[in-house]
Amino acid sequence: VGDKGTIESDKFSIEVLDTKKIGDLIIHKGKVRVGKVSEGDSATLIVEERLRENTASHHTATHLLQSALQKVLGSHIKQAGSLVEPERFRFDFTHFAPLKPEEISEIEYLVNKWIRENRKVIIQNLPYETAIKTGAMAIFGEKYGDIVRVVEVDGVSKEFCGGTHQIETGRIGFFKILSEESVASGVRRIEGVAGESAFRWVQDIYNKLNSLSIILKTPVKDIEDKIQKMIKREREIEKELENYKNKLASIQAKESLNVKENKEGIKIIASQISVSDINQMRNILDTLKDKEKSAIIFLISEIEGKANCLMYVPEELTAKYDASAMLKNILSQFGGRGGGKKSLAQGAVPDSKNITDIIKKFYDVVGL
Repeated sequence: VGDKGTIESDKFSIEVLDTKKIGDLIIHKGKVRVGKVSEGDSATLIVEERLRENTASHHTATHLLQSALQKVLGSHIKQAGSLVEPERFRFDFTHFAPLKPEEISEIEYLVNKWIRENRKVIIQNLPYETAIKTGAMAIFGEKYGDIVRVVEVDGVSKEFCGGTHQIETGRIGFFKILSEESVASGVRRIEGVAGESAFRWVQDIYNKLNSLSIILKTPVKDIEDKIQKMIKREREIEKELENYKNKLASIQAKESLNVKENKEGIKIIASQISVSDINQMRNILDTLKDKEKSAIIFLISEIEGKANCLMYVPEELTAKYDASAMLKNILSQFGGRGGGKKSLAQGAVPDSKNITDIIKKFYDVVGL
């Protein structure tokens, strides 16, 4: 990210929107806001200091970050890309596994330790060979001229770099990693903030915690424990509710139980029930199986607009009555699909308005 600012004179004012280095030239991209610019005019260049300061903090922070990564994870760490902006940074590096929480904590600790130590940042232009001999790290794949710019953080890192930096690490203030993820095979990405942006991030997090503290009516330090208890209680309530639903559905099924016998004397049960999911249907089926062990059972319920079905056939009857084949046959006639085993099958029809006709068809198939 290049500098922004203004180019001012008594004849004109230009807002500089971006700057880029092309060869030995610094290209200024801007817009004339006042007056007219003529060749040979004298002007004063005014840099937007806050933007440069924040960019410099993030840039120097990435140098500290790379050294911390190498110390914590190993010497195999190499830079694989980066983005430095006034508000944040992004740093890609070679590594084979996600970072553990304790590794991230150790990396943050090291970077902030070096910041607190207010180490000098030394910038030199050196012949390429001299820079290499001093131990400066070059970025793999980059092309360099005979003279290179070397940025050294005293006792921490030494790298080829052409960007804006702080003169001392203490000016960064604070460093925080916000995320870590994979972006390609063998390449991880860290995104984070430093300086003013890191302070704003901490402020925002604290304000959110403070709001939670008020909502939960508990001190900030006890929020985690309070939420864990709430989650545990919610799960208990959900389990209790599920049990009540199953009991209610079982009662409903038993009350509407209509046991018939076909021409072969086999008990046939068909019941329309009211449940919210297929698991409740299975629980009801288990209850009915225990009550009527030798019966062929067919359950149907409207769930989210569909007619969901379960069919059970006792093992001793599967030679003649195949639950999967019968259910496929029935549901296919109403635009539905089903399948499973000879003793237990499941399926659904897109439109629940056909429930009565589906039950009639079941009776036909089992010989009633």
